[in-house]
Amino acid sequence: MKSIAILILVLSIEFVVYLIFFRPYLLNWGATPGERAMAMQGDKYAETISCTRAVEITRPAAEVWPYVAALGADRRGFYSYEFLERPLGYGTAKIPDLKNIDMPVGRLIPYTKPDAEGNFHDGFKIIESEQGKYFVLQVWGEFRLTETTEGNTRLLVRTHWPNKQGILHRLWTAVFDAGHYIMERRMMLGMKDAAESTGKYDSAAADFFWFLCIVLSGLAGLSLAFISPGYFKLLSPFFFLVIWQFFLLVANPRPIAGALILLIAASFVYANRFLR
Repeated sequence: MKSIAILILVLSIEFVVYLIFFRPYLLNWGATPGERAMAMQGDKYAETISCTRAVEITRPAAEVWPYVAALGADRRGFYSYEFLERPLGYGTAKIPDLKNIDMPVGRLIPYTKPDAEGNFHDGFKIIESEQGKYFVLQVWGEFRLTETTEGNTRLLVRTHWPNKQGILHRLWTAVFDAGHYIMERRMMLGMKDAAESTGKYDSAAADFFWFLCIVLSGLAGLSLAFISPGYFKLLSPFFFLVIWQFFLLVANPRPIAGALILLIAASFVYANRFLR
């Protein structure tokens, strides 16, 4: 019971660390101050602006747009973690011609499998768009492409959120923000990888390895509250889980990062042999 109580205390402190240090970062991931402050077409549909995120793609906007417009379970999926998307029906569809792909107002971007007749029912509806530049998804927010003076493209995603009050809602929002960020960051990096490699990049194996390392290292971090002696029952999991949050939320989700955090976790566990 003592170890469980310590683990609960550690997790509570970690949540405070997340709120103070990591959440502000993930809400503005990749976006410049100017991009966060700029007015966007979709702002008028939002009760509140949850976050603005951005990534730079080394291709002109005309070449990036087809990959962004291929969003949806009926096209190329959501460019995120395929091993999580496929069971939900987000799988990549085969699109013969990306050059003429469009995003008309009223189109449904589905996020579930089609019915027996091949029709999609659940998804995000496009409520405003301009071909080659931006589109606004009901409930989600705005996707926008802007070209830099160097000829590269900035992909911006501004997320909308209902304006609700209450401590429970705020706590739930904070937790949701982390999960949404992890998936949306991978989606944006997936669009970047696809556009820069003209659709040839396949991240399935790399993503699974990173995710597996994150899960295993996280479990190892939690176990420190049970296997560490004395005050280290509190200190060891606390310090490790701060590092773990950094690798989960700040470091790019690449295999090298996953391998490194797993190695650090193993080092913390092994160090307990010398603390007894």
